[in-house]
Amino acid sequence: MEQQFNYNNELSGKIALVTGGTKGAGKAIAERLKAAGATVVITARNKPDQADPDLHFPQNQKRSRNLSGSLPRHELTI
Repeated sequence: MEQQFNYNNELSGKIALVTGGTKGAGKAIAERLKAAGATVVITARNKPDQADPDLHFPQNQKRSRNLSGSLPRHELTI
């Protein structure tokens, strides 16, 4: 007997963070997670080519080096 998988809403209520999620493989992964019902937050060096209201891209990302070794804190309301 062949097992069939249904990915619809498998990740409902979960939050996924995808780095490099605006192009290529990262974008495909973000789309797949979204299709599975996850709330998806994407980060990348560049803004997405087309805005997608279901993929959350923090608009105030800044490139900076923090020499203390700690990461800058970002707050995102989803």
